[in-house]
Amino acid sequence: MYKILLLYPSLLNAASQETTTLYTDIPLSIVTLAAQFHQSDYEVDIVDERLEEISASDLARKLQNTVMVGISAITSYQIVNGLRAIERIKRIDNQIPIVWGGWHASLMPEETIRHPLVDMVMVGQGEANIRKLADCLRDHRALDEIPNLLYKNQDGTVVKTTVQRDPNFQMQTNLIYGYENLSMERYIHSAWGNKRILGYESSRGCPYGCSFCSISAVFQQKWYGLPADNVYRDLRWLYDHYRIDAVHFFDNNFFVDKARALTLAQLLGDHSPIRWDGTVAIRQFIKFTKQEIHKLKAGGLYRIIAGVESGDEEVLAKINKKHTNEQVLELVHRCREEGLQPSLSFMMGFPWNPEQDTERTMRLIEQIREIHPGTEILLFVFSPYLGTPLYRAAIEYGMKFPTSLDGWANFTYDAIQTPWISRGLARKMGRYLQFFETKVMPANEESFFKRFT
Repeated sequence: MYKILLLYPSLLNAASQETTTLYTDIPLSIVTLAAQFHQSDYEVDIVDERLEEISASDLARKLQNTVMVGISAITSYQIVNGLRAIERIKRIDNQIPIVWGGWHASLMPEETIRHPLVDMVMVGQGEANIRKLADCLRDHRALDEIPNLLYKNQDGTVVKTTVQRDPNFQMQTNLIYGYENLSMERYIHSAWGNKRILGYESSRGCPYGCSFCSISAVFQQKWYGLPADNVYRDLRWLYDHYRIDAVHFFDNNFFVDKARALTLAQLLGDHSPIRWDGTVAIRQFIKFTKQEIHKLKAGGLYRIIAGVESGDEEVLAKINKKHTNEQVLELVHRCREEGLQPSLSFMMGFPWNPEQDTERTMRLIEQIREIHPGTEILLFVFSPYLGTPLYRAAIEYGMKFPTSLDGWANFTYDAIQTPWISRGLARKMGRYLQFFETKVMPANEESFFKRFT
């Protein structure tokens, strides 16, 4: 039987020897790919480097009869660790094609394919073409008919196939089959009052165009959602097989289709004890009626996740975040009244008057905590994402960016040079991060602020 090896590199800085238990959620990007080989003549092996180290002998065994190795990575240390893994693979068998995908590769495909260790780059949502690519590689057929692919010929020249965005694209309804390739107990946790919570993706994309967010760059402000009955069947399967009591939706914006959410809540409320949370825009939530919130809560909703980003409305306008502070406080009031836990994220360090922005953001957080002391505050430092308007704005403000895959491998906010952040402001930001105990990697946080002391 032919084999497919899918690799999810560690997110940690191996040089710092740091460890964490924060990043052990389902690796959905490769689970989705694995699902495409369900009931096929391929055997899929997933290696999640966040949780396991593979010996040379085990890796050699996994590579026998392997058609391709797929790697999914975001910018930063996942690239470092992914390249390190490829080096190990090439030493064992340098003929196995290495296919790179994920957020970074989709946003910077030309830079990614130039790296000598990368043979192919699959751009965008890989599940649409991954099976076709595997078949072509197995049968030694030409690759030029596979859309959204960059690959190298034998002489090293790069070929770029047709860029194709399918206007009728729909999410695959077979995601759940990919879970069977994992040791699932490693991904079930206790959090937010739940004893056995598991991650799941019911939709992708977002119709909004926030200027700091790479989601709109990748999905072109489109949103794709699975039907409510399909989601319910999957969640029921997860409950029956793993006895979970809660699901964390990893959707970029769960509540785009309100009717879908209400239908799912009805199904869960009638037939399942599963609790769940979901991402929502401020302007979406405040339009929900009291009756609709009651239906959602009766169907298991206990927590909402929303991006506030800033308490400075001038900054909100610049980042195209179309809500007001008054609407944020309205959301918090309604969560308190309805018994929902709000989880609100903020960013410090935007390039426009960052001192004022930070002070106004802290003032808003104080108001939020006065209204609803149980509000979870997630505080982060702004890092420009590739392909976004703020990425281009950061360049105008003097920020320097890498021009190669190796350079991006070390592009983390502890290494970023942000010319608009003063030493004093950085120290203040550090104190706020520590106060709110934001879940960031400790080694990154320490080295970021060390540059300003």
